[in-house]
Amino acid sequence: MANYKQADYEALRRRCVELSQAGWQQLAIAQAFGLTQPWVSRTLKKYNQQGLTALQEGKRTGAPARLSTEQLNQLVSELNKGAEHHRFSGAIWTYPRVNEVIRKLFGVSYDPSQVVPYFEESRQEQAVTATQSPSARCAGSCLMARGTLTASAVRLSSKKAKDEGRVILYVDESACYLLPLVAHTWAPCGQTPILVEQAGRTHLSLIAAIAPNGRTYMAGQDQAFAGEDIVWFLGQLCKRYRKRNLLVIWDGAAIHRCQAVKQFLGERPGRIHLERLPAYSPELNPVELAWSQLKGNLKNQVFTNLEDLTVVVLEQTKRLENDPKLVRAFFNKKEVAFMTD
Repeated sequence: MANYKQADYEALRRRCVELSQAGWQQLAIAQAFGLTQPWVSRTLKKYNQQGLTALQEGKRTGAPARLSTEQLNQLVSELNKGAEHHRFSGAIWTYPRVNEVIRKLFGVSYDPSQVVPYFEESRQEQAVTATQSPSARCAGSCLMARGTLTASAVRLSSKKAKDEGRVILYVDESACYLLPLVAHTWAPCGQTPILVEQAGRTHLSLIAAIAPNGRTYMAGQDQAFAGEDIVWFLGQLCKRYRKRNLLVIWDGAAIHRCQAVKQFLGERPGRIHLERLPAYSPELNPVELAWSQLKGNLKNQVFTNLEDLTVVVLEQTKRLENDPKLVRAFFNKKEVAFMTD
């Protein structure tokens, strides 16, 4: 069938009727205009049943809406109760979360992109208001740096590590604060969501080591890391790999060069080979993606104390530890200097 513009079909239908009334056969009409005979047959049949109105080009309405007006009003009411009311982590609405609510309430499933008409009545960034807020140590560590790695140097270093049978580990530190991570979420127009947070800089200090095979090792404590914490974490990595030496790649933070770490390394010559990433280049460390994944699940959550924060952080840590496929994907980032081949 010829490729006509939509506006041309009304004229085609009229012409088909005219030629049919002039005695043309349906097949001849179809061949004259590059149409199919069934299309001509349907056109003439509709004309015989409905008259001239059947020839007019009507507005295409598309598929009928899956949700009625009453159901949409109910959906808005449920969204106003907040994401946490529906047992989601954090006061943030996303397309998949809205879709999940629709599915549970009405038994209708949408692709996340199709939720947009319901979701975007208003996307607003939460406002934060502060209140005054009134430890158990887990662990922490990193390793010392020797020189600065370029992409090619990392490749050579990793190849050398493989030749020597070393385990390659990327290491980095971060922190999770009681101060909430604010993100855009759904809210009725003119009604900015409010997060009431605990003022202050109280936080959990975190450390992570990840391997290209997807293994993850994380630890944390309720105070800043000191040299002894670095040594402790280093010792834990050595215990985990009792029969294999390590290549540790990390940034040039001062705590990585402290005397306690130097002494620890000096007592174990050859046990750990250390390389440093270029300055101001977090994009080269795949652990940054682990932090992004972990903290992304903390957005718009308010914690009143470190105990509550610790519980949620441990949950997110376990998710990463139990998902090596996700962690392996971090090493596919184009900026990451480490090459798996």
